[in-house]
Amino acid sequence: MRKYNAIKNAMNFGKGKKQMSEVIKPVSEMKLITPKRNTKWLERGFIYEVVSEVDSFGYFKVQEPREIGSRIRFIHKNNMKEVKVI
Repeated sequence: MRKYNAIKNAMNFGKGKKQMSEVIKPVSEMKLITPKRNTKWLERGFIYEVVSEVDSFGYFKVQEPREIGSRIRFIHKNNMKEVKVI
């Protein structure tokens, strides 16, 4: 019985009630930035989405846009360069 439940759960994994359009915001609603300098976790030239407001130490939480389950990283406010979406 346990084996059957494990297979059943594996088949239903990821079939939530949320659809992809609800999870992913349109690009026009995102605040996109790119780092001015490379850091240990962030690479210059890549585009990241700002997820939170600045904390008391001057850091924002960022993640790669259009990627579900991506890791959240921190970037200092002085290392951010805003990306304009045309």
